[in-house]
Amino acid sequence: MARDAVIRIRVTSSEKEKMREFVESEKYYSGFSDYFRTTIKSDMDGELRGGADVDTSAIVDEIVDEIEPIQTGVKNLDEKMSVVMESVQESDDEIVELATELRELLPVLSEPPDDLRYENLVLERNKVTPESDIETVHRVSDAESWSVYLDESVQACERALIYLEKYYPSVVKTEVKKVEDSVGITIDTVSRYFVLGDEFDEQPKLRDIEP
Repeated sequence: MARDAVIRIRVTSSEKEKMREFVESEKYYSGFSDYFRTTIKSDMDGELRGGADVDTSAIVDEIVDEIEPIQTGVKNLDEKMSVVMESVQESDDEIVELATELRELLPVLSEPPDDLRYENLVLERNKVTPESDIETVHRVSDAESWSVYLDESVQACERALIYLEKYYPSVVKTEVKKVEDSVGITIDTVSRYFVLGDEFDEQPKLRDIEP
């Protein structure tokens, strides 16, 4: 088929001279027409094949550069998690130690404890100080009163007392509830902890004490 169609490209004189020098330096092309036909056809064939050749090594290098900070971040996170897990383990050990101490301090019951109402328990709790005698703490024996007496956090005392109730059958919990009379909904609860004496061998748990 005769090449009788013409494509014109407008360029400046200096651009044309640079193009001519470039084409002449390339021994693969016979002139401008051959260069443009070959270049455009090559680009078109590349598009039909799914694009031009890909420099895979450059892409790999870029991916590595992107992944490296992520790997560093994951490594740092792993190190932080290890520190947290060690801290949790140490915290658990401290709770067990606190529970052991509380096991020796809890009041031992030979008979059911005083049937105190919620308001009275709160008043008794407010009397507890680090200098209180043990009998003052025994009258309430909840997490908050023990936390004041032992200068520990309430959360730590709660965990230690729950631990004792779970693993020591002789340790029991009774609950005194504050109830909203108009609707009968419990709005607060004081959990008291005791050790059962020999008299309670046949009664592993005490009934909840209602206000």
